[in-house]
Amino acid sequence: MSSINRIILIGTILGEVDERVTSTGDAYAKFTLKVDRPERNDGMPSQADEIDIVAWRQVAESAKTITNGEAIVVEGRIQTRTTEDDAGRRKYFTEVDAKVIQKLGSASAKSAPSGKSRSTDQFKELTSAVVETKSVKEISESDFDFTPPVSKADDEEVPF
Repeated sequence: MSSINRIILIGTILGEVDERVTSTGDAYAKFTLKVDRPERNDGMPSQADEIDIVAWRQVAESAKTITNGEAIVVEGRIQTRTTEDDAGRRKYFTEVDAKVIQKLGSASAKSAPSGKSRSTDQFKELTSAVVETKSVKEISESDFDFTPPVSKADDEEVPF
């Protein structure tokens, strides 16, 4: 059985994009994406996760145009890596290797009531779309108007 490692995140940039070039000349960029979690039914207030994002080559080049506080969509895969510090202790990192970064044009321009950020529910349609470009592009919510096709599958075809 094959596996799938794919993630789509919608959030805002925290801080500035750290742009660098490797010794072999490959561009890479690192930044943190703040992704809100909605308020829970039990009254627990909404929270946010800060997720490390890494982009390489052309995607890293396009990340130069994003700025602190800007709303974006990131599509990529989760990866983990380890390093050792000077004392020989292992450090573990989990990050998203971005394959697509896109600005949310009109979504970032709209303000949410009471100064709150847009909720996850408001982005449901955005996450149902797959964007096939490899660079930052100005988009709006209408670009994600998409109804996924409905397929009928027998119980024997379902892998779980």
